[in-house]
Amino acid sequence: MSVEIAGRAPATFEIKSANLPLVALLLKSHDLARLAEEFKARFGDIPDFFDNDPLLIDLAPLKGEGEVDFRELLKLLKGYKVQPITVKGGSDA
Repeated sequence: MSVEIAGRAPATFEIKSANLPLVALLLKSHDLARLAEEFKARFGDIPDFFDNDPLLIDLAPLKGEGEVDFRELLKLLKGYKVQPITVKGGSDA
């Protein structure tokens, strides 16, 4: 979808819709040590499995209970070559 306003297209940019592959992580626990163990068991012997794929972190399964240590979560995820770009399903906190 291209957007054109009042018959003038800007010379410096254009906005179009895009379909991009995106991996979603449905976080079901606040226990990041356990998450690290499970990631290692599943992906530890496949170092390039994700190849810098963009990642959505879905907090909906946590039902707004407790807080996520995002600093540690991001450190863990980047170690597996995923690029967290957005979060959904969390609380305002």
